[in-house]
Amino acid sequence: MITILFIIIVLEFKKNVFCLMEKDDLILCISEYNNEKECNITTEFGKQVNLYCPTDFLKNNESIYFNKIKISNDNICFNNIMVNNDKKLKKLEELLPDIILYEGNSLHLYSFFIPHNTYENIIFSCYCIDKDKKKAFKLNVKISKNTKKVKSCNFYYSENIRKNENPSEKNLYIKHNNNCTIDGNANDTIFFQCSSNANSNFIISPLFCFHMVLDENNEETNIFGLINGAKVIPESFFYYNDNKKKKLSSYLLLPSSIQETLIIKCSCIIIDFSSSDFYSGTLFLNLEKNSSLFAYNIYNKGKTEEKINKKIPNRNNISDENEGNSILEHYSFLLTVLIFTYLYIAIYN
Repeated sequence: MITILFIIIVLEFKKNVFCLMEKDDLILCISEYNNEKECNITTEFGKQVNLYCPTDFLKNNESIYFNKIKISNDNICFNNIMVNNDKKLKKLEELLPDIILYEGNSLHLYSFFIPHNTYENIIFSCYCIDKDKKKAFKLNVKISKNTKKVKSCNFYYSENIRKNENPSEKNLYIKHNNNCTIDGNANDTIFFQCSSNANSNFIISPLFCFHMVLDENNEETNIFGLINGAKVIPESFFYYNDNKKKKLSSYLLLPSSIQETLIIKCSCIIIDFSSSDFYSGTLFLNLEKNSSLFAYNIYNKGKTEEKINKKIPNRNNISDENEGNSILEHYSFLLTVLIFTYLYIAIYN
């Protein structure tokens, strides 16, 4: 029964995921794939990158060449990558532990966000390989260091204590620290993360934090209905939970005008399978109304309304926004049923 339910959720989710990607964002590297050329991407914190990159780790690539260089499985995106400054292969998660990556392997589509804790410029490369068509191209990614201040609550479950990199960052061992409070002001960026270890798993409440949050009455509500001009990273389809991933990361970018003083919440719940223990930590975000009379979104600064509407056709379209809200509610219910069914069997059987 669980398997059938899981398959239904995955199939329906993937159908909507790629509709969203094709509707809003440009997919990079398609031309480079067709012409077998290098694809160069420059990015930074806060920007979403969508790209086409065939990968096949199970097949032997001995007959695949790029610029007369034989390609092996050692440097296939996004498993191992070559870091330019030391010329050594590294795991992507080792170089960028908090990268937000969505893998759409069936269609060779990837989307990712660079994390805020990128404190130096980084350049890495890897190969995208289509074994069936015997084609390959080299992907070069240049990442600019982040200089923007971010206020963060990072709940984790590990005996390895994590130190705070700066005063605005809070790493909380959820077994001993249950609550995290942040004062959110206009133009702030807020980071929330919930991560588990190999012997545990996590649940987020609400499941799509920060797209959905808990208000002061502990009722789920859409963030865009509370804060006009807010932006959430990543898009909601990133929250599809791959069992290999043991964390969820989310950013809330506050606008220059906050219309109402309020408190919103998101919770991280860790389940330890070895002991059947539960641990919970909650982010309390205190938002203070400021004196601005008119909402102004700093993330589109310098762009005319017409240009903004062309780039983001759904941003000011009420019907599309309602459609997105219904998708969130639909998958929130399905994922809740799946998670708690799984936990019941894991703990009591």
